[in-house]
Amino acid sequence: MIKWLKLLSTFKLPANYFKIDGSVKAEPSSQGTQVLRLDENAAVIDTRQQVHPMVAGMMPWLVVGIFFMCYFLVTGINDLLFPHPTNEPPAGLVSLTADWMMLAMFFYGIATAYWLIHMLVIQPSPLLLDRKARKVYGSYRGKLVEMDWNRVKPAITRGTMANRGGVMTLYNFSLAQFAEGQEPSNKTVECGILLSAGNIGMEPCVALWEFIRIYMDEAPEKLPATEVSPDTGDWTQKWLERGPYGGIYVGQPIIKQLRENNGVPRFDFWISVAVWFMAPGMFFSLYDTWLRPQTRLKPEWIPALPTSSNPYAITVPDNSDRPLRKKGARLVMAWTAALLVSGCASWWWIVSALVNA
Repeated sequence: MIKWLKLLSTFKLPANYFKIDGSVKAEPSSQGTQVLRLDENAAVIDTRQQVHPMVAGMMPWLVVGIFFMCYFLVTGINDLLFPHPTNEPPAGLVSLTADWMMLAMFFYGIATAYWLIHMLVIQPSPLLLDRKARKVYGSYRGKLVEMDWNRVKPAITRGTMANRGGVMTLYNFSLAQFAEGQEPSNKTVECGILLSAGNIGMEPCVALWEFIRIYMDEAPEKLPATEVSPDTGDWTQKWLERGPYGGIYVGQPIIKQLRENNGVPRFDFWISVAVWFMAPGMFFSLYDTWLRPQTRLKPEWIPALPTSSNPYAITVPDNSDRPLRKKGARLVMAWTAALLVSGCASWWWIVSALVNA
């Protein structure tokens, strides 16, 4: 059991992972990420890989489910080992199968909780691309990862999620390092870094890979114009990019919305309804905003800033955006507080009415 749990913390690829082979075309793009640095020495890309607010909203029900599974598991094992003398016939195959199914569900719940703890407690570090040293630095589930660019390949895996129209396929994009001198496969992968998850279609994965590949292997002029957002760590960034709002609208340039709407963020009605309905769990997203620690890269890995002019087409936010960010962050705070307070009050009223009925 302990060995199996350790495997969950290591980077593994399924046998049917996708290789980017040119069958899917996409222009290079950093959309869905924050580019914190882009120059001739290094690029720092934060994919904002955090627990999604919808996953956070499921946490209370997962915790309740694990408690119930523990109770039924103990009851089932107790009935198997110490059966109570009754006039009824002994438990048959159906009862035994149900007990084993409950045991399997228990271990599945433990594994799911283990994965969510990794997602909730430790925020991955940004991806560091060292163009001069031909190195890639990052982290995976709290562990620092150093990879040789010459052995790095893109890997796309997929999963499914049920929605109103049926089942939707979601794609996850990773960089994986394979053993030197061997054919890349799920058996020769040594380590890797998850960059983005939950993409609808493979195009966003291919676009981000093209952005990284062109930066590391080709000329600067082939990269699109990019807005660099230095990680200041101030309160506006916590609420706009790193908080629940940024988790919901990940992949959309928030500063662009603020410029177009005079500092007013866009609040989707149905997403607001979902946040209100899952208000008890959304406090996990607030934890992610303020308290969740981030894995730090080693200082010696980060190259010095170049002294020459920057050859890339970048835009750096100036002080004129500061009032827009403050206004937008305050509105996001008010929106979040209103949904959480009213949603939790509604749940309290419903539970109280059921208990007193």
